[in-house]
Amino acid sequence: MYNTKNKRQLIDIFEQNKNLSFTAIELIQQLEEKMNRATIYRQLNTLEKNAVIRKNFNDTTKVYEYQYSDNCNEHFHLKCTKCGKIFHLQCSLANEFANHIYDHHGFKVNYYSSTILGVCKECSK
Repeated sequence: MYNTKNKRQLIDIFEQNKNLSFTAIELIQQLEEKMNRATIYRQLNTLEKNAVIRKNFNDTTKVYEYQYSDNCNEHFHLKCTKCGKIFHLQCSLANEFANHIYDHHGFKVNYYSSTILGVCKECSK
């Protein structure tokens, strides 16, 4: 993947906010003085194709969100519906659950797009 200044700026946002997701509009608002809308969409496509970020549809807001991809094909994700934080659930018990689903129900979990919604510990206080 060819590295450009624009691509680096987007990657920096995702790397500095690994537990957050962003809509394209939010990224455009953050970067509107540095790059144009078309460039942002083009860079998001490239980053997604190269598995630097992942793209998920938010059923609540009805928009796509982008998040830093940290080997997202290997674990579940938890998303707080209050603060929007995303947690990478790297847990052997969760893996056992996924294996159970396959072994007993014949269904293979797609970790990349697996997002379990709930409320995080901080927001529950």
